[in-house]
Amino acid sequence: MKNKFKIFMSIGMLTFLMTFMVACDSGDNSSNSSNPNVAYEKIELSEGINSLEDQLSNGIEIALNSTLCVYNYQRVRSGNPGRYTYTDQLYSTGSGVIYYKSEKDSSGQYTYRLITNEHVIDASSDKTVTAGYEKFELYYGESTTLGATLLGSNAEADIAVLEFKTNKEFTAATLAKSSDIKVGKFVIAVGTPLDIEYYNTVTLGIISRITETSIQHDAAINSGNSGGPLFNIYGQLVGINNSKLTGQTSSGTYIEGMLFAISLSVTCDAVNEIVGNTELVFE
Repeated sequence: MKNKFKIFMSIGMLTFLMTFMVACDSGDNSSNSSNPNVAYEKIELSEGINSLEDQLSNGIEIALNSTLCVYNYQRVRSGNPGRYTYTDQLYSTGSGVIYYKSEKDSSGQYTYRLITNEHVIDASSDKTVTAGYEKFELYYGESTTLGATLLGSNAEADIAVLEFKTNKEFTAATLAKSSDIKVGKFVIAVGTPLDIEYYNTVTLGIISRITETSIQHDAAINSGNSGGPLFNIYGQLVGINNSKLTGQTSSGTYIEGMLFAISLSVTCDAVNEIVGNTELVFE
């Protein structure tokens, strides 16, 4: 099987958070930078929340209820010509985030739509996979899964949309505003790295760099986090995780902490194109 975050915060990260909180309490430093994409302003806490730690916990709680693990099953061929056998197997796993929730229908079920990466659900380049066969399930804990249907995908944007129905209550993620997505802002990555044992693991980092198409950050992600959400500390969606740089450069330099999410502008355009309707608006 191809593996296409439990909060892990080191003592160093906690020390950083405490130092950052002291800096935030010292006043408004927004005048220290002329770059509108860099965050220097004091962190605003949600109503009823009195500390950054509580803000993080609240944001994570919101984030977890909209994040699921994606199972991609394929019919795979094995053996020799003339004696092929075909088995349905779990081909890859990834992560995804719910962005749409309907009203209950007459049977008491909601219709949900979920964003993941195109490379999580695609197997077209594998010649051992039976073309046209596809089966997707969404894992949400306690060995429980829901069947899902692929509405479509966009390979260039690396975005796919799955739809499922259930009477279970999930939360549809809300989008962060463009004015709130800045270098230096805290971000939370949620997903299922490596194996289902690590379902909905949470990691914390900051935004390192922003381009039109991507958000570079340092919240740890690994194989299996693909398609999973990147949130801010308020539980609002900032991007869709899809890649990381690893290994060494040609000069032998080790690469660390270079992780990437698809920007909301790209994500929204791709989703709206796939569903044929303006379901997501990024402001």
